[in-house]
Amino acid sequence: YQLQFRTIFGCPSECPIVGNKLCNGVGLCGYDWSRDQPRCYCYSYFEGDSCTEFNLAKLFTPRSDPVTANASSPYVHTFEHSLQGPTQK
Repeated sequence: YQLQFRTIFGCPSECPIVGNKLCNGVGLCGYDWSRDQPRCYCYSYFEGDSCTEFNLAKLFTPRSDPVTANASSPYVHTFEHSLQGPTQK
């Protein structure tokens, strides 16, 4: 059988196919208005024109700064513990 479809963006014919998968299977093909051409929009941690590069550094980089808990919240509890060891004689 033969399958045909039309799109104004030229996708997926202008987006890379890697391993029989559009954008390596880890991205979406869409039109980039800043480049005036279709391209792959890669999912998190993937990069490159065909989404074949895995950026391990992004895996260990926090997306935002940690937020300090509100100590006055009824859901925040403060614990205090002091260690006591044997006394010296």
